[in-house]
Amino acid sequence: MSRALLMLKTVPRLGLGNVLRVAAYRAALKNPLSKIRRLTDNPPAPAKGPFFNMRSKLSKDERYELSIPPLFGFHELPRFNEVPNWFENQTTGKVVLSASQSFYKISDFDANVGDIKLIWELSRFNWLIDFARRAISTGSQAEPYRQVLESWLADWVETNPPYQGSNWKCGQETSLRVIHLLMTAYLLGDDKKPQVGLVSLILQHLMRIEPTRSYAIAQDNNHGTSEAAALFVGGLWLDSLGDKRGQKWAKQGRALLENRAKRLIMEDGCFSQYSVNYHRMMLDTLSYAQWWCERLNAPAFSKGFHHKAKLAADWLYRMIEPTSGDVPNLGANDGAHILNLSNADYRDYRPSVAMAFAVFKSEAMFAHVSVVQSQLLAFGLSPNKRFSELHKNTGGQEGGFAVLERDNFRLFFRYPRFQFRPVQSDLLHVDLWWKGRNVLKDGGTFSYNSTAEDLNYFGGVASHNTVQFGQRDQMPRLGRFLFGAWPKTLDWAASNTFVQAGYKDQKDNYHKRRVHMGDEGVSVTDELRAKGETATLRWRFDPEFIEHMPALQTGEITELNLSIGGLEMTINCDHAFTAQWVEGFQSRYYFHKSTLPVLELTLKTVQQAQWITQIRESR
Repeated sequence: MSRALLMLKTVPRLGLGNVLRVAAYRAALKNPLSKIRRLTDNPPAPAKGPFFNMRSKLSKDERYELSIPPLFGFHELPRFNEVPNWFENQTTGKVVLSASQSFYKISDFDANVGDIKLIWELSRFNWLIDFARRAISTGSQAEPYRQVLESWLADWVETNPPYQGSNWKCGQETSLRVIHLLMTAYLLGDDKKPQVGLVSLILQHLMRIEPTRSYAIAQDNNHGTSEAAALFVGGLWLDSLGDKRGQKWAKQGRALLENRAKRLIMEDGCFSQYSVNYHRMMLDTLSYAQWWCERLNAPAFSKGFHHKAKLAADWLYRMIEPTSGDVPNLGANDGAHILNLSNADYRDYRPSVAMAFAVFKSEAMFAHVSVVQSQLLAFGLSPNKRFSELHKNTGGQEGGFAVLERDNFRLFFRYPRFQFRPVQSDLLHVDLWWKGRNVLKDGGTFSYNSTAEDLNYFGGVASHNTVQFGQRDQMPRLGRFLFGAWPKTLDWAASNTFVQAGYKDQKDNYHKRRVHMGDEGVSVTDELRAKGETATLRWRFDPEFIEHMPALQTGEITELNLSIGGLEMTINCDHAFTAQWVEGFQSRYYFHKSTLPVLELTLKTVQQAQWITQIRESR
């Protein structure tokens, strides 16, 4: 099937309304009379500080040396003794050349600077939260953070005039600044009697978010929830100060939050992006909106909104390994971690889930964990009842994620059930955890703007524990964030001990996988039907779990037995296959990748075959 025909068939599945919204947005960018163009072509003057109630100011010749949280929770930055360059890629040193252009003229994918997220990250203002927390702490080192907080923000405002440059390009990035600005005001005790400069800055941000709401809605992802939360909270806050302009934005944000929760959170709790990390970001914004709603005594959200938020909290809870807070690296992962008031590691999801349970259920969970206590304390939360344990085993449903747990094993199974667009070719992937360790793992994302090789690898079938037919992906790639020929779920069945699902690809090749959790451990059965192609089964191991890769037999075999790190693995096939160790990659943190060992098993020519993989604890 040609690429044009595939695109023609895929576009309707994105939703006709969404396609029209994007088209209308692009047309508005060319129309000088549109609200977007009128805003950007006649922008207001930059807001003027002070932005917070500072006790003193930092003199220009005063030196300091301060650290900020690492980018994407991983990339340590040098200690700063001056204001950062807001247009510099902090990992390469390259600088955006379009800082003075109207935001709509700037490309997301500037070849000169690389991944624009490396520009945007500092302008999300996560550091505001960090500096504010340190500024309110006791000790002689508190005051410099309060001073630097103000001077950095003043510099950002001066060098990023309204609606010019890459840092104004994205409505979601603008929204995250609103979220962090208002949280900083709360932490510093400035939210009820703010400085005029902060009010002006919030107003300018809300004015930027409002006219591109339709584009955010069209994405059917976290853009809509983030922008809705910013409009709602920002508008509600302005109205609480007596600024009636906030009422319109609060109403728009409330309606959009209700709409997005109803549409994008499925009845099994899964979010539209099929991603654990994007799910956290969505849930954090919902929790934040609910917290401000209660703090400012606004009318409650609907029962339907609360129902969906609780489902989303339950879904993410089921993904967490409780002793570390880590989760399987399933779906796209862009490094987002907003509202981290606890200094928790990027991969610790417990504070976010605890926050959601506190505001939506008044339940305490992970209460013994220090980072959870810090997070809830920062929000002034004290849940009034204990958490009731959820049943973790689930066959999934609408979102296509199933979870099985027994003894020391936890298994996550990904199968194709697409109401929304998939962005990774991860059909029938299995993620296996044993004794709290992710022993068979997903590849992650790495970067949205790296080489074509990286994009295809991390989003493709080779970075997942599943079967590949031939040398192609399970779905044809149509764009950076779009696959075509979305398959339907076939032969689905589930119970508390097993899940199975299958699919056919565009060439009519068939793969069905059944995963079972029993007394003898885990078994994975792969049934294949193909038209004379090769089939490759991959098992991607945690490199820290394998001290020495076991030697493999050469030539064709029908059975393979391995002993690895306290586990026994037996693989049988009714046809002869070859086995080899190859080097693969994983990205646990955005824009960072490392190697891992991959066991590749290959059938030369498949008509019909069955693989059975059994994993059990060593006796």
